[in-house]
Amino acid sequence: HDKDAAAAEGKGAYNALHLRRFRHSHEESLLSPADIGGAVGERFGDDGAVYVATDSKGDEADLLDHIDESVKIVALRNFITDIAKVDPKYYGMIDQVVASRSEKFLGTYHSSFTNGINRLRGYHTQKKQLSNQNGAIDSYYAAPKGKEGNMRVYKAVSKPFHAREYPSAWRSIDVGLDEAKTFKLGS
Repeated sequence: HDKDAAAAEGKGAYNALHLRRFRHSHEESLLSPADIGGAVGERFGDDGAVYVATDSKGDEADLLDHIDESVKIVALRNFITDIAKVDPKYYGMIDQVVASRSEKFLGTYHSSFTNGINRLRGYHTQKKQLSNQNGAIDSYYAAPKGKEGNMRVYKAVSKPFHAREYPSAWRSIDVGLDEAKTFKLGS
């Protein structure tokens, strides 16, 4: 089991979320702290650690009131002393890599930052052959309604292209041209 392997390697299992809280052009993707807390409880359960990649400048106090107190919330700011020599312009990339390695991920639809995390998650599953045959990953969207489980099923690329990532970005990208000519969906 992945949690057992992570524990054996000295790595803690965790879930992650990226939720745009401010300055987003797609209002239907912005959630209240209560809605975010409900989404975290629904997708991750009421215990464990959750890594938060956010644009809230370190103030998750309003969010904490809506997440079960047994959930340990951590963010990059908790590790600033460990990365003191890293240029802050790289913090966003660090957030993406950390979030991409989580067991489950909850992101924001229409967010290029969330899309980058999902693409990395897809690459990781292909390298370790962890995803199903169609390239679905254990990622979710908190909003808008009807989009929550989009990353859990295969979907061909469609408009609007910027709204989400697609399994074609990571699925079977290492096959040769001869293999690609005979490749069929679901194989």
